[in-house]
Amino acid sequence: MDSAEVTPQTASTMGNALANSLTDCPEGLPATFCLLLLIPDRIDHLDLRENPQIRYQYILQEPGSWSRHSLNP
Repeated sequence: MDSAEVTPQTASTMGNALANSLTDCPEGLPATFCLLLLIPDRIDHLDLRENPQIRYQYILQEPGSWSRHSLNP
C-alpha cells in the first residue's frame, strides 16, 4: 500500500489485520502486548552531523504531500 493511501480507517484495518496474524503465532502473545500504530502529521528533524546543527520541521499538507520549513537560520 502506498503511504499516500493510508488514512486512519485503513491504518486501523492494517493494525487489526496485523494483530490478528500475531494471535496465530505458536508462542502466543504476552498478556501485556499492545500494538501501537502512529500516523504522523508533523515531524521535527534535527541533523546533528552538521555544525551548526540543522533543524527542519515537516508538516503533512495532504496525504503524500509534505512541506519542509527550516527552523534555524
